[in-house]
Amino acid sequence: DAPVRAEVRRLLWLPAGPDLAAALADLPRGGVCPAPHTDDRVLPGFPTPGHAPGWPCACQVVTTAGWEACAAWVAAGAAEALVDAAGPAPVAFGTGGHQIHDPARDELAPALRSTTGSMGNRITAARSLLAHPALVDLLATGAVSGWAARVVTREVDTLGPDQAATVVTGVCDRIRTRNQSSRRAYNSAEVARITRTTRLRLAGPPDQHVRARAHAQRRVQALPGTDGMATL
Repeated sequence: DAPVRAEVRRLLWLPAGPDLAAALADLPRGGVCPAPHTDDRVLPGFPTPGHAPGWPCACQVVTTAGWEACAAWVAAGAAEALVDAAGPAPVAFGTGGHQIHDPARDELAPALRSTTGSMGNRITAARSLLAHPALVDLLATGAVSGWAARVVTREVDTLGPDQAATVVTGVCDRIRTRNQSSRRAYNSAEVARITRTTRLRLAGPPDQHVRARAHAQRRVQALPGTDGMATL
């Protein structure tokens, strides 16, 4: 029941995908909403929503959420395209006594304006995502963000395939149930917390092998920052 322009309200009924992207692209741009919003319930002395920086109207909130849903849909499609190109599992190719790992990295890196090393990380992340179709469906429909989906896959990366599938299915069920209720959707931090608790409940604490591997991979790293600073 918030005051929303008709062309923006119709966005609420469009699924994430090409139709929503096209409708968003047709909306006028700019920092001021075309609707006057003079009838909005605004406290005396406060700016009119949509007509002052930092005070968005419902139209602007819905539009921003629409673009975010499209970004999630694109993230799912990009992951699927990466796996189509690189293969669903790591590829090892031997020639002349040398072993080549994931040769698709060298083809994809310049096309995606990436380094070969970064491309390998992106391929690994895409494979982890596509191993869980239910999570891909949530991402493709904009039910979760690309970052939230990555949080889920990173949490189960050290589990076996069956355990990981059980945990991710449980998390997706929780997210889907929440989205079908009248309550607000989970944010990324809540998705991370739900994933951790679901993992403990369904997969138990990490076994000794997983702990030993994590212990062996520990490190201290200095990441260069701006203006002579760094993050340790």
